[in-house]
Amino acid sequence: MAQTQIAAIEAKAITQIEVSCLNAQTQLALAGLSSEAARGFIDKLPAIEKLMPKLTFAEVAGEADPPIAEQLISSNALRQRRYRERQKALRDVTDAPALRDAEGGDGE
Repeated sequence: MAQTQIAAIEAKAITQIEVSCLNAQTQLALAGLSSEAARGFIDKLPAIEKLMPKLTFAEVAGEADPPIAEQLISSNALRQRRYRERQKALRDVTDAPALRDAEGGDGE
């Protein structure tokens, strides 16, 4: 869980650095504009936040199965669920020939 938190902090820091670089590039570009028409055009552009609003985790990743809260509460919940699903799949595969024999034949 600590590694996940460190990765999240790192991703947030990288995003902040990229945003500050973009702001610096914008300031440089604006300083290079020489006409009032060009500056007026830039001023009329919509803000980045309006063009691309912040997304929630659920909007980006979709619904988790099991839910994220359950995964955080029980660190083994996902592993246990996958184990049960594999065991059920194995039982289904091994029970299939026995059911076919019990039904009276080999499918002919």
